[in-house]
Amino acid sequence: MGPGRESDSSNSSNSSNSSNSSNNSDSRDSSHSSNGSDRRDNCANKRSIAGGALRSFLFLTVFIIPLLLAGCRYTAAPADLLRKPDASADHLELTAAVKDVLPEYSKLMLPNKDDFKDAIRLLDIDGDRKDEAVVTFFNEYSIPQIVIFKQTGSGWKQWLLVEQPLARDIGWLKFVDVGGEDELVMLVGWVGSFDNPNVLEHYSFQAQAERDDNGNLVLRPVESIPYELAETGDLEGNGDIELALITSTGNGGELVVPKYSLAVYTLQENGMTKKASMELADTASAFQSLKIGRISESGYGIVIDGITGAHSSVTLMFAWENRKLLLVYPSRSLQAGMSRASSQDVNDDGILEVEQRIEAPGYMDTPYSEMQWINIWLQWDGEKSFHPVKTRYEDYVYDLKIDIPDSWQNRYTLKKPTAPYGLISFEYWDAMEQASYDLATVYVVPQKKWTTAAAYWKSGGIPYHQVMTDSGNIFVVSFQTAPPEGLSEAGAKAFGELLEAEKDFPSYLSIEHME
Repeated sequence: MGPGRESDSSNSSNSSNSSNSSNNSDSRDSSHSSNGSDRRDNCANKRSIAGGALRSFLFLTVFIIPLLLAGCRYTAAPADLLRKPDASADHLELTAAVKDVLPEYSKLMLPNKDDFKDAIRLLDIDGDRKDEAVVTFFNEYSIPQIVIFKQTGSGWKQWLLVEQPLARDIGWLKFVDVGGEDELVMLVGWVGSFDNPNVLEHYSFQAQAERDDNGNLVLRPVESIPYELAETGDLEGNGDIELALITSTGNGGELVVPKYSLAVYTLQENGMTKKASMELADTASAFQSLKIGRISESGYGIVIDGITGAHSSVTLMFAWENRKLLLVYPSRSLQAGMSRASSQDVNDDGILEVEQRIEAPGYMDTPYSEMQWINIWLQWDGEKSFHPVKTRYEDYVYDLKIDIPDSWQNRYTLKKPTAPYGLISFEYWDAMEQASYDLATVYVVPQKKWTTAAAYWKSGGIPYHQVMTDSGNIFVVSFQTAPPEGLSEAGAKAFGELLEAEKDFPSYLSIEHME
C-alpha cells in the first residue's frame, strides 16, 4: 500500500472573539470601533468525510457547543446527549442505536487532543460511499472505548468495538487514508492508567475482527507503540501523510529523568514503517506540542515545544532534507531564547514559526513576577536566518492579544500601569538615552463600573476610546495627545510617529479564549 493521506473528519478550531462597540464620546469627541481578529479556522482536510448531516444533530447544537464555549471538555450521559433530536429519520435511527448500545452509566467523551469537536462523528471508513458513525465514550467502568456503527438495510447497527483495557482515557484520535482509495486506518493514542504507559495503536478496517465474550466484534490493533506525543502531516510536501511520534524511556519513577526520542513513520494498511529517528537528548523535562508541515517557503519539517523548567520552555525545529531530520533551530546563528512553547503559523501564511519571549527594555532589574514580556515569532528562510513576522503583547487573564505596529519596533517598551483598571502601558523607548515616556495605556473596565470609570477620565481630562467588549468587560485605550516636554527634536519626531498608530490601534487588538 502507498503512504498515508490524512482524512480527518473535521478540523475546526473553536475561538471566542470579542464583540466590538463604538460611538463612545470621549474628551476629544472621537470614537473608534474594532473588530476583534478572528482566530483562523484551522482546516487542512484533504477531503471532507463528515457531511453536513452531522451538524443537524440536536445534541450538537443544544449540548456540546455550549460546553465547549464554556471551556469544558465534554462528557455527558447518553440520556442527556440524545434527547429528542429534530432531525431526519436516519438521524433519529442513529440516535436511538447509540442510546441502545451504550451502557446505562456510560458517558460520551472527546479525546484530549482532537480536531473534531463531537463525540459522534460520521465518515466513510471502508470506502463504500456510506458514512459509518464513530462514537467515543467511557463505559460504565470508566474505561474508554470506541464503537463504530454501520448503516444496514434495517438501520444503524453496531459494527466494531475498539478498546484498550489498560487505558484510562483517549489522548488522540486520527483517521488517515493510506491507499488513496478511501482505505482508512485509525490511529488511537490511549492514555495509560497507573503504571501503564501511553500507547499509540494502529487499526486496519481490513483486518479480521474477533468476537469477545459478549458477542461483540472487537477490532484488534495491527501495531502498538508506547508514546508521549503523536501527530500526522505531510513531511515531504508531496501530499502523503506521515506519522511522527515522541517516545520516552526511564520515566516510570519520580527520580528518573526521562530520555526522549523522535521517530517518523510511513503509514500502511498492515502497519507502520520507520523512516527516520533521533534522540532528543537533555532538551526538555516534558514535551507539549508536536507539529508537522511547512517550516519555510520551500521546506517541510517538524516543530516540537517542550518544558525545561518552571518558567521556561524550549522549541526545536527539524528540517526534512535528504530523508533525514536536521536541527535548524536553535542554531549557531540563532540561539534559543526564552520560549513559551507555542510555535504556530501565527500569520496564516501556511508556514510554522517559532516563538521567542524577550523582556521589555528598560526594566531589567524588575522581579520576574512583575516582568513584562514581548512575544516575537520568527520564520526560517530555509537557509541560515530567522526573521520576525509578528510581535505581540499577550495578556493571559483576559486572553487579549495586541499586535505591535511595525512603526513601533525597537522604539517602545511595556510597563504595568498603576491607574485604576489599567492593564498594560506602552511607552516610547529612547535606547540612546535609556529613557521611556508614556505613550498609551489599555484599560479593562467591568461593565457595571463603566459609568464611574468614564466619569473619572472625563473629569481628569484623560482622553479615551472604547475599542471592544468581551465577557462583561469594556476595553479602552488612552493615547497621549502630544510628545512630552524635554524630548530632543529627534525624540519628539519619533514620538509623533508612534502616535500615528492611534487611528488603527483597535485593529491590532483581538481576544482568543482558550478552549
